[in-house]
Amino acid sequence: MNARMRPVFRSTGLPGALGWTVAFALASALSLLSPGPRAEEPRRLAPGASSHLLPRPALPSDPLVALARLAPLDHRAESERIGSFIGQFLAPELPPAALADLRSRLGEENRALRAAPDFAALPTMVPGSPAAREHAARWHYFLYVPRSLPPAGAPRRLLLFLHGVGGNFHVYLWWLRELAESTGLLVACPSYGAGMWSASSPGAGDLVLAVRDDVAELAGGRLDRCYLAGLSSGARACALVLAALPQTFAACALISGAPTDDDEIDVLAGVPVGFFVGDADAPALGAVERAERRLRAAGGQGGSPVAHRYPQGDHFLLLRRRSEVLHDIQQFLTAR
Repeated sequence: MNARMRPVFRSTGLPGALGWTVAFALASALSLLSPGPRAEEPRRLAPGASSHLLPRPALPSDPLVALARLAPLDHRAESERIGSFIGQFLAPELPPAALADLRSRLGEENRALRAAPDFAALPTMVPGSPAAREHAARWHYFLYVPRSLPPAGAPRRLLLFLHGVGGNFHVYLWWLRELAESTGLLVACPSYGAGMWSASSPGAGDLVLAVRDDVAELAGGRLDRCYLAGLSSGARACALVLAALPQTFAACALISGAPTDDDEIDVLAGVPVGFFVGDADAPALGAVERAERRLRAAGGQGGSPVAHRYPQGDHFLLLRRRSEVLHDIQQFLTAR
């Protein structure tokens, strides 16, 4: 054999065996000294808006999902869809001029939202969107972390906001960021399909509990206090969540809506409740007044409800009277 082609260690004899043993020992030692797989960075709260997926079963689909797929969906202007497609479901009696004004206002909000890098990066999770279809097997929520968040080790509080019919639009978190910054509250907005919350569509309590626990993990494993709020059909959903998670929330704010079943209203008696409704929002106002009367008569653990009426306010209070409504909600929540 050509000398240049001879192996470094022969395959037979003591020298060859010793050579392989030494080589193996050196390799083993080096493997012990080398760093192992890099540990994942711990999850932390970062100021601004973010999107989160949870490894949980998907919620049951609801009737508006199919309708949402038929509606034109612009990823860059999803909030305008509230005033066109969804607005027709929430307020079909709106005259053309009022609907045009609604779309114009939402367009302005959307342009401001898209100018904020963290909000512009959020995926659209309303039914029918590519991201919603891709992640249909997982639960989702948006989170806003205020720059005024208390430092680690200090008490931290969370507001869980349940959206209304149509889906979890970015604009809700965009509006609620004002409340977050003025109070230091974390704000989480779980996604529940097209917002058709009902007792026959289970999962509301499980979803909210999963979101609360995930935010608590991000916050270092502890939340000092949790509040609940709901808009329109999300206001009724608050009763479903409170029934599933008793003694979890310090207060509940119902915006432009209220549960209508007696059993659901009675659940609200266990926590301080605030109603925020426009006096021109006839369907919601009727439900709120009925719930308010029943709660006052019951005199439950939560005490008498707090009620705010907004003259000439319609179903879109958070769009048209946002500063006033958020101020009242802040006063209600921070007193509890």
